[in-house]
Amino acid sequence: MLNGGGRWDEVWKRFCDAPRLYEGVSAVLRQARARDLLGLVDHSRRPKLNEEQEDKLEKELEAILSLPHAQACERIVALDEQHKERRGWVWAHLGESPYALAPLGRLAGAARTSLGGASVEAMASDYAAEGWRCDRAALEALSVLRPGPENNLITRVVRALYEPWLDQSARRFQELMSASGVDPAKLCSGVVAARETCILFADGLRYDVGAMLREKLELQGFRVRLSYRIAPIPTVTATAKPLASPVHGAISGSLDAQNFCPVIPESSQPVTASRLRDAMARQDVDVMDADESRMAVAGDGGGWAEIGKLDALGHSVDALLVRQIGTELDAIAERVNELIAAGWGHVHVVTDHGWLLLPGGLPKVELPAHLVATKWSWCAAVKHGATPTAATYPWYWNPLLRVASPPGIGAYVAKTAYAHGGISLQECVIPDLMIERGDEAATAEITEIVWRGMRAAASRSKGTHATFRWICD
Repeated sequence: MLNGGGRWDEVWKRFCDAPRLYEGVSAVLRQARARDLLGLVDHSRRPKLNEEQEDKLEKELEAILSLPHAQACERIVALDEQHKERRGWVWAHLGESPYALAPLGRLAGAARTSLGGASVEAMASDYAAEGWRCDRAALEALSVLRPGPENNLITRVVRALYEPWLDQSARRFQELMSASGVDPAKLCSGVVAARETCILFADGLRYDVGAMLREKLELQGFRVRLSYRIAPIPTVTATAKPLASPVHGAISGSLDAQNFCPVIPESSQPVTASRLRDAMARQDVDVMDADESRMAVAGDGGGWAEIGKLDALGHSVDALLVRQIGTELDAIAERVNELIAAGWGHVHVVTDHGWLLLPGGLPKVELPAHLVATKWSWCAAVKHGATPTAATYPWYWNPLLRVASPPGIGAYVAKTAYAHGGISLQECVIPDLMIERGDEAATAEITEIVWRGMRAAASRSKGTHATFRWICD
């Protein structure tokens, strides 16, 4: 089988089609000797060779951890090129090539150059165009991990590649946000209601995850326009969710930023989820519960619905959030399908803020408690008259009140792997998706299945109906 040819090629193909059904084949091939290792042998059929390459790659990855960031990125890119062929071997599908991970190569390639720009707008635009791909590669590298000792090494490699890129990009973004003449509040824009449009609020939908959602919806035949907004400071739900609602113009700041929560002027009560929904209902927005998918009868207020728990999961499971993202995107896509099917012409997916995620935790930064009224993992409400050395920014809802934010990707709470509330591209540049029904997608339907021995051959044609003919030899 190692050399191939004749019936052995058929046997090999059968094994590759369902390798887990033939557990003994791998053991046998480990003992077999090829007739001509330099000539006819197909190296993809040699499990021992794959093991040797994995052992070599493991040592290479360990060595990379001691290299400067730029050299580490270049070395990973080179190793990715060397080992990419093995990702197509059957041993990779059996989980025997854990180190030959494609996302590591993409992460290294994207992390070689930190993001920069001459203005906040330019930097945000560059991030929305290409920069988010680095975040996505990091998520993918972490999400494909399986239980095993290799997890720790891959996690450390991801951190070595990703952390410097994150920190340098955040520092430049903070520098621009703090520049003379820059008013962070003027960079933000609220969400506007529209007839026949249902606003679908998804808490904590980071930009790279929003791009994944666009791909998922486009594969389902929807037209999707992905743009971005800048989240208000601080990037926490209490401050940012009201701006993502169509009634943001009827909300104002309070005299206390301790909880970063604005108020509804007519009642002077803090904005809560229920009060926000009541305010929308008073402005003729059709507010729906989680299990409702009705079409508004009339009015220019459009609709409002909520879905998803990415942020809640992040605070609950920390870095393990990467394993939940796919499930959450499926739920959001299903909700979009329900709303479109109910008759809404457009579904406008919005969010409040993004987040940072770094395995092993964000770097700890000290902030004296006597200077702040409230300290969260990535932001703090500065006391009146206090002058902390940390950079401060105006609270979106009341610029007379200040919010302290740590430099780079630092955090005020130790061992925090998931956080939001600060000034970084990942938290501030948030996705804005407008979705509508697309053209009817052409589908291929199975019209005939013919069994030949133990194998089935299918014939396909376009159409809306499928017929089946079974032939068994």
